[in-house]
Amino acid sequence: MTATKAMADQDLTAMLQDARLVVLDFFTPDCIPCRKLDAMLTAVAGELQGRLLVNRVDASASPELTEKYGVRGVPTLLLFKEGRLVARNVGFATASELREWVKPHLSRVVPHKGECEEMREEMRLINSDNAPAPPGPFSHATVVGSWVFTAGMGGLDPRTREVVSDDVIDQARQSIANLRAILSAAGCTLSDVVKAVVYLTDMADYSGVNAVYEQAFGTHRPARTCVAVSALPVRERVKIECVAYKAADS
Repeated sequence: MTATKAMADQDLTAMLQDARLVVLDFFTPDCIPCRKLDAMLTAVAGELQGRLLVNRVDASASPELTEKYGVRGVPTLLLFKEGRLVARNVGFATASELREWVKPHLSRVVPHKGECEEMREEMRLINSDNAPAPPGPFSHATVVGSWVFTAGMGGLDPRTREVVSDDVIDQARQSIANLRAILSAAGCTLSDVVKAVVYLTDMADYSGVNAVYEQAFGTHRPARTCVAVSALPVRERVKIECVAYKAADS
């Protein structure tokens, strides 16, 4: 959050054209409600992870801005999106009210570059000794924040890195066992899966593989796609990948 006393029109225009939502927070140093609102703004801006930029404007030292935007008292909040004033408010009793004020304008608002860089820094690559070693330049899974993205896993034995058999049912069971091992290494289980993709070399195998899948996932039924492909590596007949969400307390 930055404090602004006076700002040239060209600087203000550039700031308001930011890809994020921008709030001009008009205050005066002796305004007690302004201080409470500042704390709420700071909290909400933090929750929105870089999509909301807050600039504090000392109304007593910025008569040009108060006149330009018709500010008649403090606190006053002006919300801008892509340089256009989209909402005005004279303060909120709770942070929840402030969130609801901002929420309708968040569509297509991108995080600030710094937030994207933080996300890249949080990326972790996961490999499990209990799953077959990747046969190429990739990892078993990528973890970004609470999200886990696995590589596709076929019915390979972790020790031999060969298919456990040519039977598609055996391969499907081993594929899911490999996924379990990878998810476990990332701190998840099958119950945390939010999306799965199943690849089959023959759609005639669908019902058999589906039965194995249903037995493994039980009552948990995340979104899923099944795709027929012309071939898979090393005599694989089935391969499964998934996306999981790791809850904060898991």
